[in-house]
Amino acid sequence: MHARWFLYLERFTFVIKHKAGKTKKVANTLSQKPNFLTNGKPDLIHTLATELISLESLRDQYEGDKDFGEIWEKCLRGLHVGDYHAHQGYLFKRSWLCIPHSSLQELLIQELHAGRLAAHRGHDHTIELLLERFFWARMHQDIDSFVRQWGTCQRAKGQAQNTGLYVPLPIPKTFGRT
Repeated sequence: MHARWFLYLERFTFVIKHKAGKTKKVANTLSQKPNFLTNGKPDLIHTLATELISLESLRDQYEGDKDFGEIWEKCLRGLHVGDYHAHQGYLFKRSWLCIPHSSLQELLIQELHAGRLAAHRGHDHTIELLLERFFWARMHQDIDSFVRQWGTCQRAKGQAQNTGLYVPLPIPKTFGRT
Protein backbone atom coordinates (compact mmCIF):
# COMPACT_ATOMS: atom_id res chain seq x y z
CA MET A 1 0.00 0.00 0.00
CA HIS A 2 2.85 2.38 0.88
CA ALA A 3 4.55 1.63 -2.43
CA ARG A 4 1.36 2.55 -4.31
CA TRP A 5 1.09 5.82 -2.39
CA PHE A 6 4.74 6.58 -3.08
CA LEU A 7 4.31 5.95 -6.80
CA TYR A 8 1.28 8.22 -6.85
CA LEU A 9 2.89 11.04 -4.84
CA GLU A 10 6.19 11.04 -6.72
CA ARG A 11 4.35 12.46 -9.77
CA PHE A 12 3.95 15.78 -7.95
CA THR A 13 6.52 18.40 -7.12
CA PHE A 14 6.17 19.62 -3.56
CA VAL A 15 8.26 20.70 -0.60
CA ILE A 16 7.48 19.84 3.00
CA LYS A 17 8.26 22.72 5.34
CA HIS A 18 8.07 22.76 9.12
CA LYS A 19 5.80 25.36 10.70
CA ALA A 20 6.45 26.37 14.28
CA GLY A 21 3.64 25.60 16.73
CA LYS A 22 2.93 29.29 17.32
CA THR A 23 1.99 29.86 13.69
CA LYS A 24 -0.53 27.01 13.44
CA LYS A 25 -2.95 27.79 16.26
CA VAL A 26 -6.02 26.18 14.68
CA ALA A 27 -4.21 22.94 13.88
CA ASN A 28 -2.79 22.74 17.41
CA THR A 29 -6.23 23.14 18.94
CA LEU A 30 -7.78 20.50 16.68
CA SER A 31 -4.99 17.99 17.26
CA GLN A 32 -5.13 18.12 21.07
CA LYS A 33 -6.84 15.27 22.86
CA PRO A 34 -9.79 16.33 25.00
CA ASN A 35 -9.56 15.96 28.77
CA PHE A 36 -12.09 13.32 29.82
CA LEU A 37 -11.78 13.91 33.54
CA THR A 38 -13.38 16.89 35.19
CA ASN A 39 -13.04 17.16 38.96
CA GLY A 40 -11.96 13.50 39.03
CA LYS A 41 -15.22 12.39 37.36
CA PRO A 42 -15.50 11.24 33.73
CA ASP A 43 -16.90 13.88 31.43
CA LEU A 44 -17.48 11.50 28.53
CA ILE A 45 -21.24 11.93 28.56
CA HIS A 46 -21.15 15.37 26.99
CA THR A 47 -18.60 14.33 24.37
CA LEU A 48 -20.35 11.10 23.43
CA ALA A 49 -23.81 12.63 23.29
CA THR A 50 -22.82 14.39 20.09
CA GLU A 51 -21.13 11.28 18.65
CA LEU A 52 -23.61 8.50 19.33
CA ILE A 53 -27.32 8.40 18.71
CA SER A 54 -28.19 5.41 20.90
CA LEU A 55 -26.22 6.41 24.01
CA GLU A 56 -29.41 6.83 26.04
CA SER A 57 -30.28 3.15 25.54
CA LEU A 58 -27.15 2.07 27.46
CA ARG A 59 -28.77 2.96 30.79
CA ASP A 60 -31.43 0.28 30.32
CA GLN A 61 -29.03 -2.38 29.06
CA TYR A 62 -26.67 -2.53 32.08
CA GLU A 63 -29.19 -4.27 34.33
CA GLY A 64 -29.61 -7.42 32.25
CA ASP A 65 -26.10 -7.59 30.82
CA LYS A 66 -24.13 -10.76 31.56
CA ASP A 67 -20.84 -8.87 32.02
CA PHE A 68 -21.99 -5.70 33.78
CA GLY A 69 -25.34 -6.60 35.38
CA GLU A 70 -24.00 -7.61 38.79
CA ILE A 71 -21.46 -4.77 38.87
CA TRP A 72 -24.17 -2.28 37.90
CA GLU A 73 -26.43 -3.39 40.75
CA LYS A 74 -23.62 -3.06 43.30
CA CYS A 75 -22.62 0.37 42.02
CA LEU A 76 -26.24 1.59 42.25
CA ARG A 77 -26.33 0.47 45.90
CA GLY A 78 -23.17 2.50 46.55
CA LEU A 79 -20.87 -0.50 46.98
CA HIS A 80 -17.25 -0.28 45.85
CA VAL A 81 -16.56 -2.66 42.93
CA GLY A 82 -12.90 -2.42 41.90
CA ASP A 83 -12.39 0.32 39.30
CA TYR A 84 -16.11 0.53 38.45
CA HIS A 85 -18.47 3.35 39.39
CA ALA A 86 -21.81 4.72 38.24
CA HIS A 87 -22.05 8.33 37.10
CA GLN A 88 -25.07 10.12 35.61
CA GLY A 89 -26.77 6.79 34.93
CA TYR A 90 -23.81 5.22 33.13
CA LEU A 91 -21.26 2.64 34.24
CA PHE A 92 -17.57 3.48 34.04
CA LYS A 93 -14.41 1.50 34.58
CA ARG A 94 -11.94 4.19 35.58
CA SER A 95 -12.57 6.78 32.85
CA TRP A 96 -13.86 4.29 30.25
CA LEU A 97 -17.54 4.07 29.45
CA CYS A 98 -18.69 0.45 29.80
CA ILE A 99 -20.55 -0.79 26.73
CA PRO A 100 -22.95 -3.70 27.42
CA HIS A 101 -23.19 -6.56 24.94
CA SER A 102 -25.14 -5.06 22.04
CA SER A 103 -24.85 -4.00 18.42
CA LEU A 104 -23.28 -0.76 19.66
CA GLN A 105 -20.01 -2.65 20.23
CA GLU A 106 -19.77 -3.58 16.55
CA LEU A 107 -20.82 -0.08 15.52
CA LEU A 108 -17.99 1.42 17.58
CA ILE A 109 -15.44 -1.00 16.14
CA GLN A 110 -16.64 -0.30 12.61
CA GLU A 111 -16.54 3.47 13.06
CA LEU A 112 -13.08 3.51 14.67
CA HIS A 113 -11.59 0.99 12.27
CA ALA A 114 -13.33 1.67 8.97
CA GLY A 115 -15.04 5.03 9.46
CA ARG A 116 -14.42 8.02 7.23
CA LEU A 117 -11.34 9.18 9.14
CA ALA A 118 -10.13 5.81 10.44
CA ALA A 119 -8.36 4.59 7.27
CA HIS A 120 -8.26 0.86 8.22
CA ARG A 121 -5.09 1.32 10.25
CA GLY A 122 -5.20 -2.16 11.73
CA HIS A 123 -6.07 -4.17 14.81
CA ASP A 124 -3.71 -2.44 17.26
CA HIS A 125 -4.70 1.08 16.24
CA THR A 126 -8.39 0.22 16.56
CA ILE A 127 -7.80 -1.13 20.08
CA GLU A 128 -5.87 2.00 20.98
CA LEU A 129 -8.71 4.25 19.78
CA LEU A 130 -11.38 2.24 21.61
CA LEU A 131 -9.40 2.15 24.85
CA GLU A 132 -9.30 5.93 24.90
CA ARG A 133 -13.02 5.96 25.76
CA PHE A 134 -14.67 2.55 26.03
CA PHE A 135 -14.50 -0.80 27.79
CA TRP A 136 -16.24 -4.16 27.45
CA ALA A 137 -15.26 -7.74 28.11
CA ARG A 138 -13.64 -9.53 25.17
CA MET A 139 -12.97 -6.24 23.36
CA HIS A 140 -9.69 -7.50 21.90
CA GLN A 141 -11.28 -10.68 20.52
CA ASP A 142 -14.19 -8.72 19.01
CA ILE A 143 -11.83 -6.32 17.26
CA ASP A 144 -9.63 -9.15 16.01
CA SER A 145 -12.65 -10.97 14.60
CA PHE A 146 -14.00 -7.81 12.97
CA VAL A 147 -10.69 -6.89 11.31
CA ARG A 148 -10.18 -10.46 10.04
CA GLN A 149 -13.64 -10.44 8.43
CA TRP A 150 -13.52 -6.92 6.98
CA GLY A 151 -13.17 -7.35 3.20
CA THR A 152 -11.29 -4.13 2.46
CA CYS A 153 -8.53 -4.99 4.91
CA GLN A 154 -8.15 -8.49 3.53
CA ARG A 155 -7.92 -7.24 -0.06
CA ALA A 156 -5.31 -4.61 0.88
CA LYS A 157 -3.05 -7.19 2.47
CA GLY A 158 -0.69 -8.99 0.18
CA GLN A 159 -1.28 -12.69 -0.21
CA ALA A 160 2.32 -13.60 -0.99
CA GLN A 161 4.24 -14.98 1.93
CA ASN A 162 7.97 -15.27 2.11
CA THR A 163 8.07 -18.74 3.61
CA GLY A 164 10.71 -21.39 3.30
CA LEU A 165 14.45 -21.41 3.46
CA TYR A 166 16.50 -18.67 1.90
CA VAL A 167 18.66 -19.84 -0.97
CA PRO A 168 21.88 -17.93 -1.55
CA LEU A 169 22.41 -16.35 -4.95
CA PRO A 170 24.90 -18.08 -7.22
CA ILE A 171 28.41 -16.66 -7.23
CA PRO A 172 28.89 -14.69 -10.45
CA LYS A 173 31.56 -15.84 -12.84
CA THR A 174 34.20 -13.24 -13.59
CA PHE A 175 34.41 -11.97 -17.11
CA GLY A 176 37.68 -11.84 -19.03
CA ARG A 177 39.62 -14.19 -16.75
CA THR A 178 40.24 -17.82 -17.41
